[in-house]
Amino acid sequence: MTQAMTRLPLARRGTRLAFLAGGFLIGSWAPLIPGVKAATGLDDAQFGLALLCLGAGSLMSMLAAGGIAARIGTGPVIAVAGTLAALALPVAALAGNGWWLGLSLMLFGAALGALDVAMNISGSQVEVLEDRPLMSGFHAMFSIGGLAGAIAATCLASIQLPGVAVAAVCGGLALPAALAGARHALRSEGRSAAFLAWPRGPVLVFAGMVCVTFLVEGAILDWGGLLLLERDLASMQTAGLGFAAFSVGMVAMRLLGDRVVERHGSGPVLMLSGCLAVLGIFGTLLLPWTAPVLASFCLVGIGAASIAPILFSACGRQEAMAIGPAVSIVAFAGYGGHLAGPAVVGFIAGASSVAFALAVLAILFLVIPVAACLLGGVWR
Repeated sequence: MTQAMTRLPLARRGTRLAFLAGGFLIGSWAPLIPGVKAATGLDDAQFGLALLCLGAGSLMSMLAAGGIAARIGTGPVIAVAGTLAALALPVAALAGNGWWLGLSLMLFGAALGALDVAMNISGSQVEVLEDRPLMSGFHAMFSIGGLAGAIAATCLASIQLPGVAVAAVCGGLALPAALAGARHALRSEGRSAAFLAWPRGPVLVFAGMVCVTFLVEGAILDWGGLLLLERDLASMQTAGLGFAAFSVGMVAMRLLGDRVVERHGSGPVLMLSGCLAVLGIFGTLLLPWTAPVLASFCLVGIGAASIAPILFSACGRQEAMAIGPAVSIVAFAGYGGHLAGPAVVGFIAGASSVAFALAVLAILFLVIPVAACLLGGVWR
């Protein structure tokens, strides 16, 4: 324990670097998508199936990564996953057909999924030992990394670098951060854990809450702009402002979230966060002018920002399961919700409207404050 305490400052910085690297790699992929699609010659449906391979790879690795990290430590998992992700990115950019693209994206997704679980476990361990909220700041680094990766890839592409060169440079920029994070990670939690485990106790509720949160985030990402168009509040050129406002609110709140949680406690912040997100969603549906609707998107981001960090933190303090498998299950549920969110909205909107579908999600989001109230004893 004494050795771990002396390494805490380095472990904290290393965890931030791991989150930054993960966000940077994902952010770097987004600007490459149009060029990769053109190079493979796939139509929209075929390309959509190829993109599903990224999600499938992530989901599969997330379930096992927690148990592996519990046995060998988060450092080796972060190192291997970060290296594989940095290598898989240019391989995907080189894809000349659907099979190549699908396999490379599955590898890229598996690496990112394992990295996501390992860095959240590392964040939980550091936070428990320091006995103060840190997870929101870690997740803020992921968001900042995503923005930096998207900007870097866009700038490199704008000087006419080939896609594979852009991907290689971005992977090369992210890899040192991931390796530094691995080098300074705390050692294994010192107990064996099953590679796969069923959620037990409060972890089952955490998983459901994260799933709902990421379901709404995924819906805002893919359908927020379409809502603005449906309500005649934006043009095709400005429809992306909804998600931009959401992102600004989320990053700002994540930068402040640890101090807010430290002052008011996880439970009250969770309950208030859920209510703010619901209020924000209804604001996007009911307010009649563009500016207050964009402010409502920002409010949704503020409300959603602290929920996942608080729940990953709670995984480190609950005693029903080992930290590794608990984080794996919660990460798996969150990513599954993120993937399902756009499809759920599309299904409901097909029978009614985008506005009605988002209203349904707003009502579903009330699960967050209700569950936070019912589990009052598990929060810090």
